[in-house]
Amino acid sequence: MTDTTQNSFWRDAARAGLVLGLVIVAFTFAAHYTGLDDNAPGTVGVFNFIASAATIYIYGRHRAVRRGEAGFTFGESLRYSLAIMLFAGFVVGVGQWILFTWVTPETYAQAIEVSIARTRELFNSLPQEQIDQGIEAARRISTSPIFIIFTYILNMLINGLLIGLVAALFIRTERETGHRIG
Repeated sequence: MTDTTQNSFWRDAARAGLVLGLVIVAFTFAAHYTGLDDNAPGTVGVFNFIASAATIYIYGRHRAVRRGEAGFTFGESLRYSLAIMLFAGFVVGVGQWILFTWVTPETYAQAIEVSIARTRELFNSLPQEQIDQGIEAARRISTSPIFIIFTYILNMLINGLLIGLVAALFIRTERETGHRIG
């Protein structure tokens, strides 16, 4: 890949990831404020999956067409999907951190307390002091912006891998002719 193509790859992936991340964050905030996330659990996750798949396909096809006769292989398409999701994951992670820290800190704190209660039940055979130390460390980590953002980046990358594997079958083009394969 030439420097220009490489720069274009990252610029295009960042643009697509920013768009996807902002759409997901906007929908998540809207779902929270309208009560959709409480009334229809799973709706946000389904929306995120559909938005991710649509973004990967639309931006991937656009990139494949722009590549023309140079082609856009399965591997390039998959890498592009993962790059999009890397950027989107960062945006979504920052959005979630804002949501957890300033918009719904009580809901996030409650989720952490539920997790702590389950952890206490799971490890009840250990000395109480050990359990308390582990829980306190987990509490500090789980409220860290770096942890929250990294968690969403990882989540988006896993989703990107799954979606990207399928999307790459439809996005890829041949190098010699530039014609679509699938």
